[in-house]
Amino acid sequence: MENWNPAHLIISIPKPKLDPILKAMDKSTAGTAEPSKQFEEMTEKMVSRKYSASEVREV
Repeated sequence: MENWNPAHLIISIPKPKLDPILKAMDKSTAGTAEPSKQFEEMTEKMVSRKYSASEVREV
């Protein structure tokens, strides 16, 4: 997709799946839930760009 900001994430969600996703949002790390230690370690590796695919899979 040309001319899109690489910082934007574009997704496609089937309409029947949208309502359950929105209802669960506050229970996810995208909402108000606290991220798990495992999630924090994985995102730290991703942010630092000092990881390989095998390291991310091990988490």
